[in-house]
Amino acid sequence: MDLVLALFVLATAALAHWKSWRRWERLGPLLLLDALALGLLTLALADRDLFTRLSQEDGPVEWATFWVFLGAGLLALKTVLRGRASRSARLAAALFFLFCLFVAGEEISWGQRLLGFTPPPVFLEENAQQELNVHNFLKGKQLGALPLDSRYLVLLIALGYGGLLPLLRRWLAGRHPRLEELLQPVTPPAWVVPHVLLVAWAEWAYPIPFTGEAAELHLGVSFLAATATGIQTEARWQRTLGALVAALLLGGLT
Repeated sequence: MDLVLALFVLATAALAHWKSWRRWERLGPLLLLDALALGLLTLALADRDLFTRLSQEDGPVEWATFWVFLGAGLLALKTVLRGRASRSARLAAALFFLFCLFVAGEEISWGQRLLGFTPPPVFLEENAQQELNVHNFLKGKQLGALPLDSRYLVLLIALGYGGLLPLLRRWLAGRHPRLEELLQPVTPPAWVVPHVLLVAWAEWAYPIPFTGEAAELHLGVSFLAATATGIQTEARWQRTLGALVAALLLGGLT
């Protein structure tokens, strides 16, 4: 399975770079995603101890993940508030915003360590990390044959966002215009797809400890890149780069 995913990543990456050549509204952010992925990989290979320290609780990787998901959600909310967006677009963007807000809150346990409060007893008894978050409730549990650990949930989200949504929207085009219109605001552009599929590969293969933390960060960066670009619109590439760099810097500063 990891070989199949790796081949998909390589094929979609080659296509994305070819299609984005000399179109800076796509190529600029795509190259930044490339640099981030290569940077994380180089760090993991060159200095495993440093990679581990940066990826632990309340480290820069976790806080950067919080900021990129929050940023993606806020940019989606902007679509909701825009008067010219259709009702379907506003609904899809609102759901995307709520999802990103939930992930951002879960990433920092809804401020538990930041504010120093004690969560309700059920979280102390049932949560694997005794923290105010839902995803650690699921650690070690299964739904039928499906493991519910956050690693596999992120894998499914990446496959759905980077694989299923683009294919479904393409299939709906011309057949079900209203459904296609609903998916349009939340379907990633083609140049983001290889990086989302890269997240799926990383979660499946999980080559080293804390791979999941880096994968979650990269998924959030992919979300932010897609929303900052305006999903299917051609926005100024400088705005997209600015949003990505600002979120990553906030992660380090926090």
